[in-house]
Amino acid sequence: MDERFLTAFLSREDTQIMGYTLKPFCLRHRLVLTAMNSPLLGDAKKVQVHDLIIFLRVCQTYSIKDMLKEPSQWDAFWYAFQMRTYVKRPKLQDHVVRQLVEYLGENTSYPSVIANKEESGDDKGLNWILAVVAALVKNGWSEEEAWTMSEARAVWYSTCIAIGNGSKIEVLTTQMEQLLDKLAKEKN
Repeated sequence: MDERFLTAFLSREDTQIMGYTLKPFCLRHRLVLTAMNSPLLGDAKKVQVHDLIIFLRVCQTYSIKDMLKEPSQWDAFWYAFQMRTYVKRPKLQDHVVRQLVEYLGENTSYPSVIANKEESGDDKGLNWILAVVAALVKNGWSEEEAWTMSEARAVWYSTCIAIGNGSKIEVLTTQMEQLLDKLAKEKN
């Protein structure tokens, strides 16, 4: 069985990082963090402590209102305390980074696909996040479920839907990748 599939569907429901209880990373989290230009979704070398706190705040809820609300005075004090603690303790930094990598790895464990050259790149100008949500809603999930299920599950489901609708894509399993890597090494 494909390891990415197992990871996507057997991941934890909630994750604890720095005292925050995170929901599974979902397309709504990605949308909000993308709008905020979060470096945690791109250039991790530019991540500052406040970027980490914002990421954790966003991922602890599914409510866009809660994701975007200004922190209360108590929250602002707590975040400042966390930032000072985090900056002064390199071992804590390493631990938190490992936790974040594991959290994102579980929730972004997509299928590896081989697309037909004629179909690849033909996204009709749609944002991929919206395309995944639309495919799920069209196939019976509620809009809320589509936005809040783990991102990995949403991508797996939408891949299956695309294949079922006749897309010429093939899922490359982790076992197939290992075999291809082995053959490539033997060839060299």
